[in-house]
Amino acid sequence: MSVALKIPQINAVCSGNATERGFAQGQAMAKTIRESAEAIHEMEAFRLQSPWWLPYGAFVKLADYRAERALRTGLASGLPEAWARMQAISQASGISLRRLALLNALEPVLSDLSGRVTGLEAG
Repeated sequence: MSVALKIPQINAVCSGNATERGFAQGQAMAKTIRESAEAIHEMEAFRLQSPWWLPYGAFVKLADYRAERALRTGLASGLPEAWARMQAISQASGISLRRLALLNALEPVLSDLSGRVTGLEAG
């Protein structure tokens, strides 16, 4: 028996500079972004990466920091418009830039095998 999947779609027109586009995207997707940020704590694959000796809260903060550092290193110098867009998405959605960077790092984990994004797609 085959079950048809209904994949949500958003029709959008992109205009403005990188910061304006990021701010609009962050506002439009704020609820989904915040829900995805909270879902990190429910991801067993993520939780299992935490060393036994490190409290989970400290592990999450360290993961946030490392993800933001890696993203900043790659984008700020090489793709400054993409970095500005990420900063605007963070500001408009109400989550920290570090957590948004971690969500981007975890995007493959948040996607299921069909290619449908189940958590967050910023692109």
